[in-house]
Amino acid sequence: MEGNEGEVEGRGGERFNEPCLRVILSGSGMDLSGLEGDIITWAASPDGVFSVRSAYRLLLCEEISTLPRSSLTAQTGRLWKSIWGLPLPPLVRNFLWRACRGALPTKIALWKQNVLTNPICDQCRSGVEDEMHALWSCSELASVWSRESWLGPISSQNFLDFKDMTSTVLSSNTKCESALSGYLVWMIWHVRNKKRLQQSGGTLEGINQRAHDRLAEFNVPRASGATPTAPITHIAWSPPPPGCLKVNYDGRSSPRQTKWSWRGDSEIVVKAVKSPNSSLTTYGHIVADVQCLAA
Repeated sequence: MEGNEGEVEGRGGERFNEPCLRVILSGSGMDLSGLEGDIITWAASPDGVFSVRSAYRLLLCEEISTLPRSSLTAQTGRLWKSIWGLPLPPLVRNFLWRACRGALPTKIALWKQNVLTNPICDQCRSGVEDEMHALWSCSELASVWSRESWLGPISSQNFLDFKDMTSTVLSSNTKCESALSGYLVWMIWHVRNKKRLQQSGGTLEGINQRAHDRLAEFNVPRASGATPTAPITHIAWSPPPPGCLKVNYDGRSSPRQTKWSWRGDSEIVVKAVKSPNSSLTTYGHIVADVQCLAA
């Protein structure tokens, strides 16, 4: 932390002036001959070159960092983490995530986009079909959710929306029970679509048992005869021979082409070292030392 002009304040509140710092640092073996004052840097762009775009992004980030944040952001993050951690196929987890975000093509969503003229549920003919109604609160689904005794009082509780309901179910039950609810809502949605298209299988009869069976089948350990995965080999870095320099670069080739493309992580630094202009990056002092040694 900086103190008065020409001084530096330590973590304990003590202050050191420049002569004192030179005495302290001289014992560390550091070369202080090139010690100078503050330098100008521009950290908003990788190459240290100022641009209106980088300045705009810098100001925007500072403005966002000062805005008050709601605790709902943290709660939503925990909900997404819980959903992606359920022992379910990725397809089911993705569906559950989309339903919580209100991204399903329900009748109310299609009605708002002027695709449909009626947002009323086709099953009960009495409620507007959104995610909450189509997957949980529709009267046609009462027999499905009442069979799951582990839900307890949750089955009769009122929720704001499907996201609120899912958050309550996941936080109040075991991971296995939460996964079962995910399978159920996914299968309820498929039954709903089959009914709408008048296809076979559009019935809720036996859906609870089918959900239990699918969950058990998915969590069955793989057979012992499964193909073993190849062990991961870690290549340790080794120093180059005496008198040589090692430069690490990533190479890529295409089987249809004879050309190679090379990409180095130090490309920006190499360009800064070769540039005749002084570098305004946060590592500009390192670039200046390299240029001095290479001169």
